[in-house]
Amino acid sequence: MIERLLAMRQVLRDQKCPQAELDKLVRERELAVLVSAFEHTAYYLDVMRAAGYDPRVDFNGPEDLAVLPILTKHILKDKGIKAFVRESDHEHLDQYFHDVTSG
Repeated sequence: MIERLLAMRQVLRDQKCPQAELDKLVRERELAVLVSAFEHTAYYLDVMRAAGYDPRVDFNGPEDLAVLPILTKHILKDKGIKAFVRESDHEHLDQYFHDVTSG
């Protein structure tokens, strides 16, 4: 609950920012997500390496997302859950609820 309130506060604060500052925030947050995916997620590490892309040195902005393929249900099933979870968390996967649906 507190996390949601803090997130809402951040949204309200961000909407008052000038566009240049918002653009800077978007770039910083996108870079952080891409670097985290590169460093901690096997699937994205493989995809980015195959594309010759390292966000730590090659980051240009939102257009970099074109390097990544759209994630589909087929890819998720084919690669398995461990390809999308930090290796340090693999031993804890049985502690989480996992449901499978047809759609």
